[in-house]
Amino acid sequence: TTVASFEGSEGRNGWYVSSVGVTLSATDNCLVERTEISLDGNNWSDCASPFNITDDGEHDLRYRSIDAQGNAEGTRSAGISIDITAPSVHIDSIADGSTMSSGDYTLTWTSSDAVSGVSGHKVRLDGGDWSDVIVGNQLQLSGLAGGHHTVEVLAIDEADNTNVTSVGFTVEAEEYPLLLILAAVIVLCAIIGL
Repeated sequence: TTVASFEGSEGRNGWYVSSVGVTLSATDNCLVERTEISLDGNNWSDCASPFNITDDGEHDLRYRSIDAQGNAEGTRSAGISIDITAPSVHIDSIADGSTMSSGDYTLTWTSSDAVSGVSGHKVRLDGGDWSDVIVGNQLQLSGLAGGHHTVEVLAIDEADNTNVTSVGFTVEAEEYPLLLILAAVIVLCAIIGL
């Protein structure tokens, strides 16, 4: 009888976010001769326990032990899911270092994760609190004051790996029409009696 134990950093949804150490412990009423494994459909091979599984992906581990009399244990199996790689994320609608006129803007981005898949995003402006983005890959930025701003987008994958990208941009201060400025000067002059 072979018992498997696994050691690694656990993320979410059954994923490990590190390599996984596997220990196979076999017992028998006689003498265990060897333990064999087959990983992801490969041929059976003798196993030196413990060993590590390091590659990203969903792995199928099959194992069995054989005693000194040649009696083979029925094949046992375990699924091991590993995602060490953070998702990628890129802001599409605002270029880093750009200057924009005042107004409302739609922030858009793209993200991907080839292993466990992207589960969600968060956005924050100028170092404030993170806001969850419930649906889609965009967020409306409204009422931005003139000056320099930084916007960050954080992508989260199903295993709980994260990645952040940011851009800095400048919003031009709103220019008042010349007539409005002249009217203000006239009113001011009337008040002080000039």
